[in-house]
This record gives sequence, structure tokens and C-alpha cells, in this order.
Amino acid sequence: MRTLPACLILVAVTLGAACTDDHGIGDARARWAKQELTTYRFTSTRTCFCPTEITRPMQIDVAAGQVISAVYVDDQQPVSDSVRPQLWTIDKVFDVIQSAIDQGADHIEAHYDPALGYPTSLGIDYDQQSSDGGIMLQLSGVTPSVP
Repeated sequence: MRTLPACLILVAVTLGAACTDDHGIGDARARWAKQELTTYRFTSTRTCFCPTEITRPMQIDVAAGQVISAVYVDDQQPVSDSVRPQLWTIDKVFDVIQSAIDQGADHIEAHYDPALGYPTSLGIDYDQQSSDGGIMLQLSGVTPSVP
């Protein structure tokens, strides 16, 4: 009988830890904020059941919290106006991760750059029963840029 309370405590602690798991976003977002980058460039690659123009690797320029330009990495052609509204700043990627946490997505896997803090890869599955209900994103090459 003495082991029962210990087991209950272990279960309660485990469930409590699972409920407060922020997938590392707190520390990563703080590291990113310390960079104080107002203008930067990065490469983004999205994997989804989407048209090719959305899944091709893109070089994205950000200034003052807005995507100001985007070109495809392979040919340096501008990303079309129809695709541009779907492009995210790094702060928006953090917001998407936080929203998935808040909504209780079925699966969230996020990895962050150890120095700069930005998300380097993201996998979110809102509904594991659906084949197209998720997001997969790779970010790399974040560098300051001149506006």
C-alpha cells in the first residue's frame, strides 16, 4: 500500500510536466529577442501538400516585422504576389508554434538555433488522423541585412 501514493505522485508530476511543456519556445524566443535584428534575411523551405511555388526554398528579407521581399533560392526569381501572404517572419513562426501549443496540437516538434534562438525546424500536426493537417518548415542562414 505504501507504493500507491508514490505512484500517484509520480503520475501527477509527469502529467504536470507534460501540461506545461513549451517545446523550448520560451528560451529560444528570449535568445532571438536578444539579437535585436530589425532587418534580416533567411532561407525558408515548407513541406506540405501545397503547390510547388510554396514548397520551393525561398530567401526571405524582413524589415520592421514585415516580409519585404522573397526570391526562390534556385533561380533568384521573385516569389509571386499570390504566395507572398503565406510567408512568415521568424516572429510569426514563433507565434505559430505558440498557437499550436495553446490549441493542443497532436504533435509539435521544434528545434532552435543554439546561438540565435530562431526555429531551425518545425513540425506541427494538428490532427494525426488527417493526412494534410500539418506544417513542416525548415529555416536556415539567418543573417542581418541592410533595409
